[in-house]
Amino acid sequence: MDTSLFTNANFQLINVVVLLAGLASFTWLLLSIPLRVYRRASSRFAIANLFLIFAMLFSNWQKPDEAGSLWLLADIGVLFALVYYKLAICQLFHRSIHPRLVTGVVAIAGIALVASLFGASNHTFLNALICLLAAVITLFTARIKYISLHLEFSAWMARVLAIPDLLLAGILYVLVSGLLFAADNTSVAPLQPAGSNTVAWLYIAFCLLLNCSGIAATITRLVLRMKHLADRDQLTGLPNRKVAFRQLESQWQEYKITNKTFSVFILDLDAFKRINTMYGHEQGDVAITFVGDLLNRAVRVCDFAARLGGQEFLIVLPGNELRNARHVASKLCALFAKSRWRAHTPPLTVSIGCAEARQADSLEQLITLAEKALRKAKLQGRNQVVCASVAEEETYSLVSSSSY
Repeated sequence: MDTSLFTNANFQLINVVVLLAGLASFTWLLLSIPLRVYRRASSRFAIANLFLIFAMLFSNWQKPDEAGSLWLLADIGVLFALVYYKLAICQLFHRSIHPRLVTGVVAIAGIALVASLFGASNHTFLNALICLLAAVITLFTARIKYISLHLEFSAWMARVLAIPDLLLAGILYVLVSGLLFAADNTSVAPLQPAGSNTVAWLYIAFCLLLNCSGIAATITRLVLRMKHLADRDQLTGLPNRKVAFRQLESQWQEYKITNKTFSVFILDLDAFKRINTMYGHEQGDVAITFVGDLLNRAVRVCDFAARLGGQEFLIVLPGNELRNARHVASKLCALFAKSRWRAHTPPLTVSIGCAEARQADSLEQLITLAEKALRKAKLQGRNQVVCASVAEEETYSLVSSSSY
């Protein structure tokens, strides 16, 4: 065996990897514990770096004239680093985590380690198997990240953000190829950083990519979270006024292109000022939250519900003519009339103004028609649905208004 391969430069590069992984692990722990930034995901990123440190230390302790058991442990450390990296990505993007993944990896690693300890003659094959498994896990992680990001960004942006994971898998496949197709049969294989300056540099790139990808995923998730909060009403969790009018504009443009009509409701909670006066503003917030929850459960997946502000809400029903919309609105009124928002108090009632896209020449006119219909419903006694029409038969009264 050529012991000249084991130079001080190689060990210094390994120490650089240990230092980088140590700093990264400390940073992730800071994010997890004091700063509480995605605590579970940050903790898993920290654990991934700790496994990488162990892998480098085992590789550093391996002597060239001994069997490669410590190198196998180093490879297993890299494998578990990538397993915890995948678990962190799944946690960040709310993807399901299969417990069998960890169980299977532990089983394979245990079998490989036992085979090594009990005299397996071909350590190179075991190392290649562990490394190949790590590459496959990394590819699955890249796929999870791409699918999650594609839901929020364009396809090309999702691909760009998944590139670090693909590079990680590429490094591992290069190492597998070096192991399986090495010209000699020495135990100094390209997978071991101590055996090659090139591979030591690959491990430095591996450490940097692992953490850069984790940081990019965390920042992306934070941006998406802030965007979500900026677009949501804090009390009900429904989209806010800005998003509501953006959705209306999009729906109107689709209607102008495809001539597929849609209807709009403006829903107002009756006697809201009286609720605040009698029960206090805190209970008024409870009433608004109740309305938001009920609307969120009542509308279809294809429909859109938002809070415009105060006690007013907007509902958009794609593909619904005014007659169908009135039927849906009347069912909503009935649902509110029989739902209890607070013990020992009368139920909430709502008034709804409806309008259909075909009744208007512009989006502004459509909204005005719905608002006028809502005012008419209020003037006629509340707890009723009024559609944008002067005909009396377009008024559908459910029950007499409840008084507080």
